[in-house]
Amino acid sequence: MKAALTSDDGFTLAEAMMSLLVIGLAFGGLIQVAAQGAKTQARSIVHQKDMKLADQQAKKLEAEFEMTVPADGEDFTGRRDYLSVNDQVGHAHLYRAPTGWQLNYVSGGKLFHQWPRQGDETLAVGEDRPRLEAVALSDAKGTPITLIKLRTEQAATCQFDMISRQCRGARS
Repeated sequence: MKAALTSDDGFTLAEAMMSLLVIGLAFGGLIQVAAQGAKTQARSIVHQKDMKLADQQAKKLEAEFEMTVPADGEDFTGRRDYLSVNDQVGHAHLYRAPTGWQLNYVSGGKLFHQWPRQGDETLAVGEDRPRLEAVALSDAKGTPITLIKLRTEQAATCQFDMISRQCRGARS
């Protein structure tokens, strides 16, 4: 009779509960991973749409810029919502930032919210005006999405030496 009570056949209630707990935790983890993947994919799709829209807007602005540039670098005036360019004939062209987007101005590898930069009007005699290199199309938060490089005819500030890859002396 004692042999029947000490038999190892089957699982105890505690063992069965622990196995169900482990299976439940694993299943819950899988659901969390799947949900996180779905959120990431949704964000990625929205980001791709934003990038495509920004690319379309940049191409549109670039095509409009092609009509007026090359222009003298001093012929640009801009704020976050517009850019004004005087072409070689003297006609002013106004480019508005697309709705929900901002224009930023690139000079010396840095972004500026207006052009000419604050204080550029009061440059000392002989001091070179900064060069406008590109216009950055930025989202509403100000994060640059794409750059539109400008072909401008701006006076060189020095003579570039192709061998040493450095500027030599200021140009007058």
